[in-house]
Amino acid sequence: MNDKNTLTRRSFLKSSGALGVVAGAATLLAACTTEQPDNEAIYTITVKSGATLTESNSTTGRYKYKKKCSSCGYESIFATTVNGKSVLDEFKCPRCGFLQKIEIVVST
Repeated sequence: MNDKNTLTRRSFLKSSGALGVVAGAATLLAACTTEQPDNEAIYTITVKSGATLTESNSTTGRYKYKKKCSSCGYESIFATTVNGKSVLDEFKCPRCGFLQKIEIVVST
């Protein structure tokens, strides 16, 4: 290997952004990749009625919601945490007495 070939390889490494070491006749390349696993599920959280989302994580499926009355607009001060499950529940509004259905759908 001559010096001209070595300089060409060095300039190629710098221009391509690769990490490399030129050592005699061999060039070692280290590629940096950030691949995400293909089998990782993405969760979609949809509130149909009776709640508002306060936090959600689409990779773990964990979310928090507060109960909300559609009749008078009352919203609970406490949040409920759920891990990747759909919710079908109901509550009686403390302000107006309306029986509110809670429906939250989680899908992957």
